[in-house]
Amino acid sequence: FLSVNGDKVRCAKVMTALSMTEPKPGIYVYDMGQNLVGVPQVRIKGTAGSMATLRYGETLYPKLEEYGELHGMILTENYRDAISIDRYTFRGDKNGEEYTPRLTFHGYRYIEISGVSQAPDCKDVKALVLTSIGDLAGDFTCSDPLVNRLFENIRWSQYSNFISIPTDCPQRNERMGWAGDAQVFAPTAVYNADVHSFLARYLLWMRDCQKPNGQYPNIAPVGGGFGGIEWESAGIIVTHVLFRHFNDLPLVQENYPAMKRYIEYLVSCGEPGKLTDIGPLGDWLASDMSTDSPLLWNALYAHDAEVMSEMASAIGKTEDAKYFKELYETVRRNWNDTFVDPDTGKTRRMNGEINDTQCSYALPLAYGLFDNMAQAHEHLRRRTEEEGYTVTTGFIGTAQLNLALSAGGNTETAYRLLRQTKYPSWLYSVTQGATTIWERWNSYTVENGFGGNNAMNSFNHYSLGAVGEWIYKCVLGISLDEKVNAFKHFIYRPLIGDLEYAEGYHDSVYGRIESGWKKASGGLEIHLTVPANSTATLCLPSGNIAANGVPAAAAEGLSHIGIAAGEEIFHAVSGSYTFVIR
Repeated sequence: FLSVNGDKVRCAKVMTALSMTEPKPGIYVYDMGQNLVGVPQVRIKGTAGSMATLRYGETLYPKLEEYGELHGMILTENYRDAISIDRYTFRGDKNGEEYTPRLTFHGYRYIEISGVSQAPDCKDVKALVLTSIGDLAGDFTCSDPLVNRLFENIRWSQYSNFISIPTDCPQRNERMGWAGDAQVFAPTAVYNADVHSFLARYLLWMRDCQKPNGQYPNIAPVGGGFGGIEWESAGIIVTHVLFRHFNDLPLVQENYPAMKRYIEYLVSCGEPGKLTDIGPLGDWLASDMSTDSPLLWNALYAHDAEVMSEMASAIGKTEDAKYFKELYETVRRNWNDTFVDPDTGKTRRMNGEINDTQCSYALPLAYGLFDNMAQAHEHLRRRTEEEGYTVTTGFIGTAQLNLALSAGGNTETAYRLLRQTKYPSWLYSVTQGATTIWERWNSYTVENGFGGNNAMNSFNHYSLGAVGEWIYKCVLGISLDEKVNAFKHFIYRPLIGDLEYAEGYHDSVYGRIESGWKKASGGLEIHLTVPANSTATLCLPSGNIAANGVPAAAAEGLSHIGIAAGEEIFHAVSGSYTFVIR
């Protein structure tokens, strides 16, 4: 049905080292200023027959007693048995020799050079940054420099891990297409860049590795791995993301048989909504690691069934759509009976004990599972406040946390989470100099260094950067309509928080949607561009609203629909609009 060649690996930019240190005599460590994926391009000098050694690291050992004389040296333990060493034998040219490895790539910020006759100048130590990402499809900036750096970190981790396949990390001895990472980050990835063909190719590999019983792999394209439904569901969830953002019906048709077989596999595992053997991983690397795993697994089961019903209907599989919808209702009913305490509305474990974690509310709220959604939203707000507005979720729950808060009217809480700098939070890593997204909330802390996780510790994992979807959808307000794909008609609802301004864009298949807002004396200014051949429903804060210099209700291109929940609702055709709300 479609081409899945995808984007080739390319050199996106060339970076030059910013500084050099010499932690031990003859060992020179260069800081590129950015954790990246690529290869060095160095000009070095040495005597004929001697050998230069180049090693790579994402970070340096801090000055803590446990690291002793390693202070200032590059950390290589987290590369495990990915040796990540290049060696170059000199010809002996007096003016120096240029070396760039051709048959590998490295994930690093720091490059250590030894075996040279003199320390190369910083200008002679460059990095060729590699990625499969072609055109960017989105951007964001706001009044908070730390949030801007977080957004850049999200994008850099996507650059680094979209190398032929969506890898979990680009530096250690994995560099593999772990499906759980891909499914939680896909909604952010499609806002950031044109990755349609890239992810379509990944789905081909998911199908290639599917077992005869219908079970998807946890890793593609090599197959195998462990994780369970939260990883395997990438076969369905990534297809649904591409279907919604690009209205790609041929892609749905191509993946449909495999997706249907996966649902049949889940059905074969036991009573829908009460399964206990479709793991083993839960909310991986959550800072509290206490969310009940079956609660999450069965929530994913419900979501898989619901989006399968939607996609089956879209390609004319009417009877299948009805079956999947009924399956969803069955899973949802059993999920509520099993995992929600009827007296308090708090989440509970499979054994009936109260669970009551951020993730236990955020994920099922995002999937619309609770019988009493308002009560669950209040529990999520409460638990977030009790945690001091820090993030306790892991790979699976983090993507949904702020989305669930905002959907429940708790946008102020979501902004407090976004701008939190205490550990654990998105901005804690930024305050510690992170230039990409870390695998762990505690990949590094001031008090504990690497926390004993030296070997299981990546500083370039995109999963926890899935908050990028919330930034696009809620801060910028650019969101898909529930019933219309590909932004042919979209919802525009910027949720104004404690920033002074925010602005950005997303390049949809119909053109660029631009959004920006800023707080001005006496009011709020909002700018929106609706691209050609698109329309939008605008949900703006209530007030005295002017558009393009005239009362909004009379502005060309706008039709006033009504007022709901403190918002003025308008229909907008393609064009550029500037609103002033007082």
